[in-house]
Order: sequence, then C-alpha cells, then structure tokens
Amino acid sequence: HSNHSGRFQFIVCPETGSFPINIINLPLICLRESIYQRCALLINTADPAIHIRIGGPMDYTPGIFETHCNKMNPANNSQVRSTIARQLALYVTMYSPLQMAADIPENYERFMDAFQFIKDVAIDWDETNYLEAEPGEYITIARKAKGTGDWYVGCTAGENGHTSKLVFDFLTPGKQYIATVYADAKDADWKENPQAYTIKKGILTNKSKLNLRAANGGGYAISIKEVKDKAEVKGLKKF
Repeated sequence: HSNHSGRFQFIVCPETGSFPINIINLPLICLRESIYQRCALLINTADPAIHIRIGGPMDYTPGIFETHCNKMNPANNSQVRSTIARQLALYVTMYSPLQMAADIPENYERFMDAFQFIKDVAIDWDETNYLEAEPGEYITIARKAKGTGDWYVGCTAGENGHTSKLVFDFLTPGKQYIATVYADAKDADWKENPQAYTIKKGILTNKSKLNLRAANGGGYAISIKEVKDKAEVKGLKKF
C-alpha cells in the first residue's frame, strides 16, 4: 500500500499482471508487473504504445538473447518470438524505471558486443518522441536520457518486418552525436536466425537520415551520445 511505503521509505512494484490504470502520479508506486508478459509474447507491437499511454510504466522481462527455451529446459520446445536486436529495442519501447537483464549471464557472455547496449541504455527519460507506429505491425520511439544530451531509439516489428526511413530532427541543431546502431542482419529472422545482428558506429546530426530494416519479429536499437570532445569522432564516418 502506498501509505505504508511512504512511512517506511520504499517504492512499490505490484506483482502479477493487472489492468493497466495510470500509476505515474500515484506516490511511491514505481511501476506494475508486466501487463503482458514476455513469456506469453506473440508478435504484437501495438502493446507498447497502448500500455505506456494508458497504463504508465511497467515491469517487463527484456534482454532475452537465447530465445529457444529447450536450451534451458529440454522439455520445453517453445521459442521467444524475437531477434536479439528486437530484445534490445524493448529497453526503449517499453518504459520501465526499474529495468532488468532477464537472461542468464552465460547467454550474455556469448554476445558481449550486443550486451553493451543494455549497459548503456537509460532507465528514465526527459523527452519521448513517437517516430512512427502502426498497430500490430511496428513502433519506433526515440527517448532522451534524463539529465543528459544522449538519446536512444528503439524499433520493434511484427511478423511482416518493417523498413524505417529515419530522420533525426529531434537532435539539437549544430551538435554532433556518435550513434551505435544494433540492427538485424540481412538473414535475421525471429524463428530461423534470431541471433544474427550487426553493429555499426558513425556520426549523426539533426540533418542525418538513415534507412534501417527490421526483420520478421525483429527490430533495432540505437545509442546516440552527444560528442563532447572532437577526438571522439576521429576515424568515424557520417551516416
């Protein structure tokens, strides 16, 4: 109960999925569990926009790098319907101020370059821009990390995949940024090749444009960090 949490100075994350009422303004309740658990996930990308706007922040289970459940439990032949790149995007598309890395350490150790995004991504935001969305098909969100000039972009796609034509006019004019793009590889597919991804780094400005393809059940995530020293961009090319 929020009254008791105030008395004992702790925050509350109610367990079990529940009807998404807006809790942002309730004192000391940080978020609520799931609403739509990753373990029950179908390829439905409408949920982030609906739940964030109606239900506020939620507890979720992103960051699953080994999507075949029989790797942990031979009796379970189910599969998380997602690529690794899409799992990274969920840290942006699903708002949660109490974030987690939901896989086991051994699976992250196999993909430490992709795990870097989880290490970098913010958990709270000063600004949110919905760049594009189509219910049940795709959603792309850009968020500005709280108290910084850094941005993060996430896109999740449904069973048909999606191609984004991104513009970055939300960035501050006159400034340069270093972008690290974590995207599905050309042969990525949530069912047949979920662990295929690429990582590219380059320079962005508010005039930059970038086309990115999300595979079936895939996505992409972009870390955009403000350049504070010109030496940081040495050897990097503009996107």
